[in-house]
Amino acid sequence: ARVRMSQRGISITAVFQTIAFGRILRGRGATIYVIGKKEIASCAADNIDLSSCEGIHVVMNGDGIVSTVYRNHSLPKMKPKRRIPERIFRENRKRRKSAAESFLVLGSL
Repeated sequence: ARVRMSQRGISITAVFQTIAFGRILRGRGATIYVIGKKEIASCAADNIDLSSCEGIHVVMNGDGIVSTVYRNHSLPKMKPKRRIPERIFRENRKRRKSAAESFLVLGSL
């Protein structure tokens, strides 16, 4: 994933921001975090600038390891088909909280 990130010009900070503040989707056994216009607008109300992360997708496998990262501005195809089970929702919330804390620590350095 790091090699693909460097090839695509996506920073580690953008990945942390996407995991911390992005929309959560499930598909094919993976969790996908996406930053779209709605996430940018909602975070702008909290004085968090995500405009540089628009269109970033972070694909994470079931073990919490980032598989790949890419940029795609076409989000209508990324709508969930069914509700996320509660167990997976709790796991995603835990990952999201740790990513947000890590992002805040990185921002203070």
